This record gives sequence, C-alpha cells and structure tokens, in this order.
Amino acid sequence: ALGGGLGAEVAHQRQRRLRHRQRPRHGPVRDHGHVAQELLDVQKLRERDHLLRALVHEQDRADAAVGMAPALHAAELGVLAQELVAKGVELLHVIQVGDDLPRLVSTLERATADADLVVCTGGIGPTDDDLTREAIATLAGETPVVDDAAVAGIREFFARRGMEMPARNAKQAWTIPSVEVLPNPVGTAPGWFAHVNGAIVVAMPGVPREMTRMWREQ
Repeated sequence: ALGGGLGAEVAHQRQRRLRHRQRPRHGPVRDHGHVAQELLDVQKLRERDHLLRALVHEQDRADAAVGMAPALHAAELGVLAQELVAKGVELLHVIQVGDDLPRLVSTLERATADADLVVCTGGIGPTDDDLTREAIATLAGETPVVDDAAVAGIREFFARRGMEMPARNAKQAWTIPSVEVLPNPVGTAPGWFAHVNGAIVVAMPGVPREMTRMWREQ
C-alpha cells in the first residue's frame, strides 16, 4: 500500500508539475496563477470495445460527468468518483477507448498532459487485445519484462485452484522501470502504479470486485 495515501501523492505530483510549468520556455507562457485554487484533475480511462456506446449522465455526489454503458457498472464508477472526491481529487470525466494501441497511446498522452492522475480500468488481462500495459509502456518509452514476484503470485493463484498457469498469463506479470506493481489477491491481473509523462497513471482490473479491492487496499 502507498504509505502517504493517494491524496498526498497526487498533491505532490501537482506541485512537481507546477514547478515544471513555471520554468522559462520558448513561446507564450500560460498564466497558472489560478491553478492553486482549483481541485486536482483526474481522468478515468476505461478500455473495452463494447463500452463505446456510452450514455453520459451527471454523478451529483462526484460533481463530474461520467460515461455509462450497460456493461459498465454504475457502482464501479460511483466508488471511484466518491472516494476521489473524498480525497480532494476532482473526477473530471471518463474516456472510453477501444482495443487499438495507437488510439490508446494517443488518449493516454492527452490525459497525462491535462491531468495529474489518470485511472485506467480494464485491458490488463492475458489476451492480445488487452493493451493497457502496452500503451503505458509505449508512452513511457520502456520495454516490459516479466516481474518474478508477480508471476509467482499468478502461478500460486492457479495452483490453489488445482490448475497450472497458462503460458499466456505471464503477460499479466509484466512491469517497466516506471511502475510499482500492485498485488491482486482475488484475481490474476496485478495493477500498475506509474509515473509517466509527468502524471500518475494507475491501471487496475476491469472486474469490479478486483478493481474495488485493489483501489481500497493498494
């Protein structure tokens, strides 16, 4: 678990970004004098083709517009929205992206440029169309490798159920230098806590019970 808490981590990230923005640079410089008065920004990136037909409505308690679809549980968004606000982090909006690596990288690039925290759910399974890790690694300019501790945990998960881990599940144990791996005690997909492109990027499973437990415990 992160000792300082997510709110403190995001606040620290905001200060780093502000210092970077205040450095002299070529071209017009935006006025950021009002930034300290704003709530922290967050974007929640949901990856799945079947979620593209979204119905947008207002989450009153979260004070933010969020994307909804039949396969996207309202409870899942509600947990994230309400707990982010409780930590002083404003949920800006939800972006739903299909299983397309260039599009995912482009979306993550824009999100990390605009927000201090990007929360991704889904796309960290073992199949070829689970591309969240690839997108984060591409944006970071780093090559994934298998984390020994993570793959051992996945093997143990299968062994407790009397099964051998399929070779393809080793993909779920990938890591990159910019990432801290987040354990998943109730599934086979560890999460990622990364510092990428000047922002914090968190990747969690799309399965609601796995996501909720990882969010609250890690």
